[in-house]
Amino acid sequence: MRGLAQELGVVPMALYKHVANKEELLDGMVDIVFSEIELPSADLDWRSAMRRRAISAREALKRHGWAIGMMESRHPGPANLRNHNAVMGCLRKAGFPFEMAIHAYSVQDAYIYGFALQEKDLAFETADSAGEAAQRRAKTIGALEKLPVSRRDRYQAPRVRVRQRRRVRMGARSHPRRPRAASPLAEPRRPESLCSSRRLVHWKTSAARSSKRR
Repeated sequence: MRGLAQELGVVPMALYKHVANKEELLDGMVDIVFSEIELPSADLDWRSAMRRRAISAREALKRHGWAIGMMESRHPGPANLRNHNAVMGCLRKAGFPFEMAIHAYSVQDAYIYGFALQEKDLAFETADSAGEAAQRRAKTIGALEKLPVSRRDRYQAPRVRVRQRRRVRMGARSHPRRPRAASPLAEPRRPESLCSSRRLVHWKTSAARSSKRR
């Protein structure tokens, strides 16, 4: 509010003689944008009327790009209500059921607002400038770096990974395998001599029992 007052050359409190707060000011600004949108004409068929209304809405949003995200989120004013009433009347007159008319209205507005937002962010005027803007956008997010340059590059990476897996399975490694560190909780291995001695004692004991039985 202070910035607006400074732009108009008045004190900030002078604005509150016309609007109660900032929210009411934004509601009025959005309603002005709705007033610039051409209403569907009753003299045209519904397709032509809705098309002219869509083109008019796009032109209004190009002039007021700040309003794209607030067209349906503010408290509706007189121009907003007139626009909605005219669009619903055009669709209902064309034979749309009430629920289908609401759906068609929402689909058209979603397309208009989405296209206007994309047009604002990419900032293109012609088909050539649209391609340039798309490339700039792709470079910004790093999308072009992830794309394969050719079909060879596209299939080379998976083949390299397959060959590396085969080498690992066959034991052909480029570097020796590091020995695993012994776990402090693991049971220590018995010496080979101790294992052999126990087997020998077990064999002698079994042989002595067999001789006694005989």
